[in-house]
Amino acid sequence: MKPSEYLKTMKKNYKVQTHVDKREGEPEVETVFRHVKAMGDIHRLAGVFTIQTYTVALHCYYTAILFQEIASEEKIKFNTTEMDFILKHDILETITGDLLLPAKSFNENTKRSWKEIEKELVEKKYNYLYWSTDSNAERYFSTESFNLFKACDLFELYLFCLSETDLGNNSDGVWTVIRNCERLLPQFDVPYITNYVNNMKSRGSIG
Repeated sequence: MKPSEYLKTMKKNYKVQTHVDKREGEPEVETVFRHVKAMGDIHRLAGVFTIQTYTVALHCYYTAILFQEIASEEKIKFNTTEMDFILKHDILETITGDLLLPAKSFNENTKRSWKEIEKELVEKKYNYLYWSTDSNAERYFSTESFNLFKACDLFELYLFCLSETDLGNNSDGVWTVIRNCERLLPQFDVPYITNYVNNMKSRGSIG
């Protein structure tokens, strides 16, 4: 789908999103906080059966906790700016919804198109969220902490899906996510995460 076609689809569903829009004369902090609260209404893993509730708000919070704990374990320094970003890193999904990774990262064209969609939305209407786009994210981190953030972003998804299997969810969708995570996570070269994944695989986590 071309960026322009995606935006047309969004306009058709515009009324669903108006509760997060900036109101005339409203301080920016109140607008952003409305988006933050709305993160609790955006569900992740669209199209995948889950037993537990899995929202963008929960994902961002747990990613931040994992980042903090693993950074301490790996002796990686971080600051409050980095932590603040992680806690709200998917805030734009209160506008776009959660696009599944296989579509978002299907190839270089879809990656580029998604960045263009985010860029146009921010430039034309949601300029107060300019900091949260994928293209801006890296500037808030050191190289080491950014790598850890991206690893934890995926690791949190992995842990959620593993917890689903513990509850008896053996759907193809959940196992596909688990397999993809086990393939991708070692590439970040974070010892704690790599060891965790290898231990799970040795115990037969792949169904």
